[in-house]
Amino acid sequence: METKPILLLADSQLLFLKNENQESYLKSIVDEIKAEDPKCAYLGASNGDDPVYYDLFTAAMNSVGLSNCKMITSKFDYEEQDFLDKADLILLAGGDTEKGFQIFKENGIAEILQKKYNEGTALIGVSAGAIQLGWQFFTKTANGKNELTDAFKFIPFMVMVHVDKNGINEVEQLLKESTSIKRAYEIPAGGGLIYHTDSTVEALRKPINEFVLKEEEFIHTLIFPGNETANKAVEEI
Repeated sequence: METKPILLLADSQLLFLKNENQESYLKSIVDEIKAEDPKCAYLGASNGDDPVYYDLFTAAMNSVGLSNCKMITSKFDYEEQDFLDKADLILLAGGDTEKGFQIFKENGIAEILQKKYNEGTALIGVSAGAIQLGWQFFTKTANGKNELTDAFKFIPFMVMVHVDKNGINEVEQLLKESTSIKRAYEIPAGGGLIYHTDSTVEALRKPINEFVLKEEEFIHTLIFPGNETANKAVEEI
């Protein structure tokens, strides 16, 4: 089965907003799902399985006609495992990137996500969830320095969301420190990015920042939604 595009969002705004054609930004992802009653799984470990954010998820799914939803909690019991194994859409919620990622590795969800993606399940990452779906992410050490950690690697670049100017200034150094990836995308608040199956990226609603380190040259490009630069080929690692 063919893999599906991956939707990366800086926050939950695009789960509810519509584009200039009055179509939900979720439509392109939902339209790829062929099941009659799609199962929609919500992974809430990054925000401590907060039911408030799960309610936002179900409201967003209901807005595009999807109602068969379930929260997959950190305890990951048998019923949750069974639902996740049959899910047609999986959303990784926002929160603490490192904490959520560690839980996913410890309870076996990491391996299940890879299997589900290969089977054609639609993936959506919101904030921390978007970062986790990328190649690597950075965390602050006790002495205040940045440390790179491998992420799920569904996407061959680093993902960052609503980063301030100081954070953007650190991107070049991070890419230099990485031994495997030399490209990063920063998604601003209220914006999104689709990683297509042909390895192109598309900006949603707001311009996204592309950073590339190529032969020691640091290149910063803005990719705008809805114009000729919206789709841009991603180089092989």
